Amino acid sequence: MEGSHQDSSGRHDPQSFSTPNRYKVMTGALRLRVRDICRRACRDNEVDILRGVLSSDHGHMFVSVPPKLAISDLVRKMKGCSSYKVQCEFPAIRIRYWGCR
Repeated sequence: MEGSHQDSSGRHDPQSFSTPNRYKVMTGALRLRVRDICRRACRDNEVDILRGVLSSDHGHMFVSVPPKLAISDLVRKMKGCSSYKVQCEFPAIRIRYWGCR
């Protein structure tokens, strides 16, 4: 696996994610909320965030993942819960970028 490193505590993997169509919406309160959601998802899954940065349209994280957790499961959990919570808490974003009411 390119970019991945392993030690006795698990894998260290770079992760990146982006907003739908790279819309520049992660600013202000929404940006802080996405950061908190990602931190909580990692903490709940015993994942350490070694480094991370959020831009207005994407984010990068370097994480230490325990061996029992697949990277795909971590990404699914983070993207799923962050999308759901952001759409519930910021209805204007949901209507504008996902076309839902």
